[in-house]
Amino acid sequence: PLLLADPLEGLIPSTIQLQLLLGGFGLLMAQVRFPGGVTAAQRRILQRFLDRRAPATGDSAVAPAAQVEVPTGDRAVGAHRRDGVALSVRGVRVAFDGVAAVDNVALEVSAGEIVGVIGANGAGKTTLLDAICGLTRADGTVTLFGRDVSGLAPDQRAQEGMSRGFQDARLFPALSVRETIELALDRRHPVGRFGTLVAAPWTRLAERSVAADAATIIERFGLLPYADVPGDRLSTGTRHICDLAAQAATQPRIMILDEPTSGIAQREAEAFGPLLRDLVGELGCAMLVVEHDMPFLMSVADRIYCLERGRVIAEGAPAAVRKDPAVVASYLGAARARTARRSTR
Repeated sequence: PLLLADPLEGLIPSTIQLQLLLGGFGLLMAQVRFPGGVTAAQRRILQRFLDRRAPATGDSAVAPAAQVEVPTGDRAVGAHRRDGVALSVRGVRVAFDGVAAVDNVALEVSAGEIVGVIGANGAGKTTLLDAICGLTRADGTVTLFGRDVSGLAPDQRAQEGMSRGFQDARLFPALSVRETIELALDRRHPVGRFGTLVAAPWTRLAERSVAADAATIIERFGLLPYADVPGDRLSTGTRHICDLAAQAATQPRIMILDEPTSGIAQREAEAFGPLLRDLVGELGCAMLVVEHDMPFLMSVADRIYCLERGRVIAEGAPAAVRKDPAVVASYLGAARARTARRSTR
């Protein structure tokens, strides 16, 4: 309008109304043609260039579940497998109002090993896991792959390769299974706060990689029928599997599970044993599992710790711990344990 003011001044006594009319029309046309502004138009041009340079990055790159090899047993070689101790806990103590829920506990989990923790209700199992993950204040030392993480917050321990599963399989109720796993995968495909804020072109490439990886994980865990179902509409067993899949998506170095078979049918519980073994083989991670289902834990654990009133009363191979008199007495009570021993003679 300012450029047209001088030529039109000789024809029209006052050009202010015409300037406002042309200016308003120009703004409307700019909004219609470039709703995101000039920067958005430049971003679209750059995005088209990147799309041409990366034609293979997309949903077509997703491998079907039948082609995903699942190494098991002695053939399993994981991405993070290494020799040595994955988790070391020394002298951990947690007290509430002067009462020790966990009292001077020591345990170790080696790389590639599944270690179980058993004990009666109130023995301090979940509190011990909370102390290991940094969710509750505790005395003592927690070492993760040789690094002392006792002073780190839960999110910092997660960055060191620790993942935690909860007894109630905590999921975002409004997010679908696909969105939950994609959220977990964001850690493996970071784009930065600035890139997300300005919707930078490289964020779309990251989104495609996340979608492809999420599709592979969904098929791997048999969650395809529930991919678009919100978390609050899933059955208990499916929630546990989704929670496990989300943990696996972060490629942890050690997985800590709190009663993964809680509240699910026996048929589903039986499928968890091979699944956990496969995960350890595929990821090369260590695993610490708290579980009340003794047959299940005995079938998957390499070693077992038994807690009673916050203290370790037995540790060793599953068969040895199951027959330990202190463990039998802890579960049955001293009098019933003596009766049980006499009846077996």
